[in-house]
Amino acid sequence: MKHSPRPVRQRPVRTPPAFTPWLRRIALLAVQGSDLAHHQGRGPDALDAIQAHAGDRWAAGHRAEAVAALAGLVLQRPTEARYQFTLARALQLGGQVEEAAAQFTLGLLFDPHDGWAVLHWGECLAATGHLAQALDAWRACLALCASACDGGRLQQCAQQRLDAAQDHADTASAGAAHHG
Repeated sequence: MKHSPRPVRQRPVRTPPAFTPWLRRIALLAVQGSDLAHHQGRGPDALDAIQAHAGDRWAAGHRAEAVAALAGLVLQRPTEARYQFTLARALQLGGQVEEAAAQFTLGLLFDPHDGWAVLHWGECLAATGHLAQALDAWRACLALCASACDGGRLQQCAQQRLDAAQDHADTASAGAAHHG
């Protein structure tokens, strides 16, 4: 049975309190201007080459090497959201969802409009038991889709996750009421 989309509620996405120390750390790094790549004379092409190499290592099944390379890349340029998101996604796909959620949180400080990052952040939050925050993230993702010109696939993914989580919550509460 096909559901009609639930309305998008405009609520701010809240960062779970457990991630506050990470936020302080990256904010301090950013404020101090710790762009190691700049200080070492590494330009965007060199950094993109590191990212491509990490992708090759991941594809070859060398996941730990890829994650280490991506973590190094983030240290080289901590304010570059796309590097934060690439590392976060690798962590997520590698089953390290708590670390991935923290990494998505950091990246979203620098680019809060990346809908795919918000979607995957919500997945990590749900996987770590922060369902209310995951629902907020997916609602925020839908709001981002509404303002984006090319949000069709992203919007569909976010709506599916939101519907599934809400259906699960509805079923759980109905079961609890029935047994109570």
